Amino acid sequence: MLEKILVIEANTDARSRFYEIFYSLGYEVTCVPTAKEAQAALTEKRFSFIILSDDLPDEKAMELANKIRIFDKDAEIIVLSAAGAKPEDGEVDEQLRIRARIKKDFSSHLMMKELLQIIREGAHVNELKKNELQNGVEILVVDDNDEVRRMLELFLSKRGYNVRSAFSGEDALNKIKLEKPRLVFLDVRMPGMDGLLVLRQIKRLDESIKVVMLTSVEDEYIVTEAEKEGACDYMIKPCDLQRLDTLITALLL
Repeated sequence: MLEKILVIEANTDARSRFYEIFYSLGYEVTCVPTAKEAQAALTEKRFSFIILSDDLPDEKAMELANKIRIFDKDAEIIVLSAAGAKPEDGEVDEQLRIRARIKKDFSSHLMMKELLQIIREGAHVNELKKNELQNGVEILVVDDNDEVRRMLELFLSKRGYNVRSAFSGEDALNKIKLEKPRLVFLDVRMPGMDGLLVLRQIKRLDESIKVVMLTSVEDEYIVTEAEKEGACDYMIKPCDLQRLDTLITALLL
């Protein structure tokens, strides 16, 4: 799995060095100079690792870390500071689940060595978790479009999930009663029951089933109503398969 890293660092030279090193090692890297830009990036993508400098121009690092946890409770946050870790940091780090504090120092290889060790260890754990999650997990794809159903079935099956499909809301509800999937991808527009009605019935059958809505057009009203009815997220068709893969992992953890 291609690990995604977000680097939040005001210094342009430092950002450039981080980007070059991580990119050369095959990671997907996003670099931003401010807390505001970091929050914008977090609304668009999930990251496995967040490298957070403690000398940002627009916000204190721990204030930003607290906001990051609103967007993402699972990402590994690594704080870089000129002083490194201090004894008084312990309680805050535990509360915000800061993975590590590392002294920011490009004069030797030690900082990058420690960073890469944390990232590689975390990537290994993430892969083990993902493999464990995929084993036997039931996913139901509900869409009246044959091409969309086949594409998602093939993609998810190759990743080890047990995939079922339904061509209508009524068909989906019958299968949910029998098979109890953990995750449902549900089209908004279908003949018969529309996706929002199906979503409501799914939640009445089993509140624990996670539902991701599929829509061809981003409609603020539909998104808001889906959230009210208990949808976890939504995706625009045709689906970004990389984002879909990441989303599934996050929802099943």
